[in-house]
Amino acid sequence: MKILTLSLSLAIILAGCASSEMSGTTSGALTGGAVGAGVGAVVGHETGNTGAGVAIGAASGAIVGGAVGAEEDKAELKSREQEETLRRQQIEIQRQQRELEDIKRQQYHDQKFRKFEGGSSGDSFQR
Repeated sequence: MKILTLSLSLAIILAGCASSEMSGTTSGALTGGAVGAGVGAVVGHETGNTGAGVAIGAASGAIVGGAVGAEEDKAELKSREQEETLRRQQIEIQRQQRELEDIKRQQYHDQKFRKFEGGSSGDSFQR
């Protein structure tokens, strides 16, 4: 019974150590190992071999938890890359909008200048 209590306590402590500062792989492996150890302790205790249950549960949980955490890391990296791409595209769109506004403004001034130039052919000044 001491091993069961110790294993469950260790599982709770290790699960609490999985912080956001760690990679998903590390956090997943720790959490999975802790949960696996707890489940393994219960199953091992029921079958008469608590120590083996803890060891098998911890190893299995760590492997599965690490794999799940690695996939979370990949998904997070992909999300960050997509956010950065989106940010760059928004900056480019803003730049192009400013450029288009400048072109429209220049066209407007060019038209005004042409009208002014065409309307005053110099006739009014020659008398």
